[in-house]
Amino acid sequence: MIDRTREPLIPIARLAEHGRTWPEGRAPHPETIARWARRGCRGIRLETVVIGGRRYSSLEAVERFVTRLSEA
Repeated sequence: MIDRTREPLIPIARLAEHGRTWPEGRAPHPETIARWARRGCRGIRLETVVIGGRRYSSLEAVERFVTRLSEA
């Protein structure tokens, strides 16, 4: 779960711009990230929070998502 007090929140649409978190520096398309948040991948969803009608996630949440996908 995202800890809003410790993890900086990033709008889902801008999460792909943070290339340092993606393997080989190749970020997925922003719609792919939004799909991971809405429907998930292999039964695992990207953690998000909704604030003021906008959906946010964090780089730490991406790391947890990638780790869980790798374990599955």
